Amino acid sequence: MWMNRHCTSNGPHGRWGWTATPAVVVESGSVVLTLFALAFSGCASPVKKIPSAAPSRTEAEAATLAHDWRAAAARWHALFMADPSRPVEACAQAARALLELKEPESAVNLLDVGLANHPDDPDLLILRGRALVASGFRRAAETCFERAHEVDARRVDALVELGRLRIELGQESSAVKPLRKAVDANGGNFEAWRLLAKAYRGAGSPVDSYKAWVRAFELGNGSVDDLVEAAALYVEDEVPRAVPDCGERMCKWLSAALERDPQCARGHFQYGVLLEELGRRDEAVEHYRRAVEIDPGCLMALTNLAILYSTTGDERNAREMVGRALVLEPDGDRKKALQKLLDPFEPRTKTSSLP
Repeated sequence: MWMNRHCTSNGPHGRWGWTATPAVVVESGSVVLTLFALAFSGCASPVKKIPSAAPSRTEAEAATLAHDWRAAAARWHALFMADPSRPVEACAQAARALLELKEPESAVNLLDVGLANHPDDPDLLILRGRALVASGFRRAAETCFERAHEVDARRVDALVELGRLRIELGQESSAVKPLRKAVDANGGNFEAWRLLAKAYRGAGSPVDSYKAWVRAFELGNGSVDDLVEAAALYVEDEVPRAVPDCGERMCKWLSAALERDPQCARGHFQYGVLLEELGRRDEAVEHYRRAVEIDPGCLMALTNLAILYSTTGDERNAREMVGRALVLEPDGDRKKALQKLLDPFEPRTKTSSLP
């Protein structure tokens, strides 16, 4: 943990002290000194400064390269505090290490000190934004990313972070502009195009979302969830109308996803939907059944199987799937719709006609 400064109420302007509980680790050569912070209050004596030599830059860089984040945070922090000019790099590196250690609040406190000396440094602004996001203060982080791009228009990463943040806030429409600007600036990488695809989908532009996914997968493989999410765009009528051959491409995406994770129930379900839309019902049934084997509670797959078996006259399977779906379905109207799927198999009563 890192010491956090706080202002006591002693005096008209307050006085800076240290919190009582956290500790800070300072390295001096091969010796690691743990300094326990003491709280200032009233007549309490100030904490005496323990003299120690700051580590070398080489030692700090070595800790970072080794991903020894605790040592890296301590060494870069010591370098930062030892220089009256407050070097930007040391502050930034210490903050990155703190974020790796899942200590975003400590990173924010450190970055505030750095920004007091370098208020327009884009590295510190972006890092502060990330630390605020990790701390749950997304609205405050938005200002940091916007400011970083204002002071340096070349910082495409600020635009990407801004887009990501707005997607997380459910503001996909406002995320499109910065992300589009980012990919236009330098061609974009996989992550920028992936986020743009999500933003377009949320903003109600499924065709643009599909095209963004195509570009993203040209630049990177993506995750299983990415491939399944991209293939789900086929159910949007505009996509197959605008891109008639998109179905085959989406089949390849889902095939790749299931090759990587054969136990992905969502992937099998989505593949079933796509194959059914393409008229390949037998293959669709196979994937729907695989989905319910993996996840017996996959209500959507059970429902689609019940519909397929009912329309093809397979009474035994239709009754099985309707029965399983009824157990899981909470909605009364959908329960009635499921029961109606069995109507073709019920005996019909003969009525006599009057003369």
